[in-house]
Order: sequence, then structure tokens, then C-alpha cells
Amino acid sequence: MDIITIPLGEFDELEVYPLADVHFGDPKTDEGLFKRFIQFILDASNRYVILNGDLINNALKSSVSNVYNEQYSPKEQKYMMVELLKPIKDRILCIVPGNHEERSSKDSDTDITKDIAYMIGCEDRYRENGAYINIQFGKDRHGRYLSYTGYIVHGVGGGKRAGAPANVLEMMPLSFMADFYVIAHMHRRLGFKNSYFAPNATWDRLEQKERAYVIASPWQDYGGYAQRKMYTPQVKGAKPLILSGKVKDIEIRI
Repeated sequence: MDIITIPLGEFDELEVYPLADVHFGDPKTDEGLFKRFIQFILDASNRYVILNGDLINNALKSSVSNVYNEQYSPKEQKYMMVELLKPIKDRILCIVPGNHEERSSKDSDTDITKDIAYMIGCEDRYRENGAYINIQFGKDRHGRYLSYTGYIVHGVGGGKRAGAPANVLEMMPLSFMADFYVIAHMHRRLGFKNSYFAPNATWDRLEQKERAYVIASPWQDYGGYAQRKMYTPQVKGAKPLILSGKVKDIEIRI
């Protein structure tokens, strides 16, 4: 598995926004909020995004979603998402698909997320199953860039209470060591930290290091499927991980 290395210069801090579960085309999706978010990213040079799947709703006759309830056809959803993402193509750190895009992969060997990445000029940031990224920026007291690693996958599972998604998140270091982990799919904004001990660079003592865990927020108004299945209303829109460019530190904003 390769690593996407992203050198970004001498920012004092980076704002990294997980962007997933937009389900563009679903009548419950808040299109206005999403379009304002795109402009918000452009308003400051240190704002970047992780595209984490289910960007479009992609209802098919073979899927759970109701094809007759869509705002736009799957083809229209794809091309409209391309036009929305083009202005921020240089702010995209990585792209992974979600289960809604994967519906087309199973039915017709069509990789919608890869198509979107190609059409906006970010195919080098696309990974089919999960992305491991290394962000390099800032300058520490020795004049060296800081490096932050992250593992990003759309995710699986769910649950009506916050404990189930948190359990899925906390298992991710069993497979990948990273400074932060981002998943989506569960339509719940959630973030927390824990820590572990590891040898320092000279292997003469152990250092306590932090890891950050985030579930990306949905973009839907309450009702429809969520209400029928008795899920609780969730907060819409994206909040960032704040990465310091001076000392190794991650802040999670919820």
C-alpha cells in the first residue's frame, strides 16, 4: 500500500475538513449549506478537505434508496458534483469512495469516485479502498517540517448510539498506525483522542503520543429514512481537525 505525501509549505496551522455523506441528489441534502462550504474553503489558504465517500446518493433500482425520490439522476449527480468540486481541486488531500458510489461498481463496473477524481484533475489523490496520507508543512523549533499521517476510509457499520461508531474507530490502529483516523458512513459527527507509548527517535526512552479519531458529519435535514428507522437527528456540515505547524498537535473541533 502506497502513501500519498503532500508537502504544503510553512503554514502556522492547517484546517483539514472531512467531507463525506453529502448524498448529493437526495431530497434531504442541504445543497445550500454544501455550496456555502465550498466557498468557505476558498476563503482561507490553509483550509483543505478529505473526500471520504458517498458524495452522491446514486440511487439505483437494485439499491435500498428510492430511485423515484431523487432530485437528479445519478449521471446528473456525478457531473454536478464535478462542477462543485473543481474550484477546490487544489485543496483536496485524498479521495476514497463510499458504499453509494460502489453500487455502480457492482452493477456496471463503473467507478464513479474515480471518474470524479479524474474529471477534476485529482486522480493521483484517489485510492479505491482506503488512503494513507502524509501531510508535511510548517516549521518546528529546529527549522524542520512537521509531518502528520492519517488513514482515511469510508467505513462500515452503524448503530443508534455513539458507542458503536466509537468502537469501530478505536480499532483502526490495529491495522494502521497514524496520527489521525477519519471515517464516515455512520451519519454522526464524533471525535475523540487517546494515546500510546512509543520509543523516541534515539530509542533511549518512551514518549507518550496522541492519536485523533473523527467521524465525518452528514449533510441531510432530518426526516425520511433516518426518521423511519428511528435514528436521532444529527448535526450537519463539516468541522475540522486543526494541525499545528509549530509543534506536533491536533485539535478536533466538533
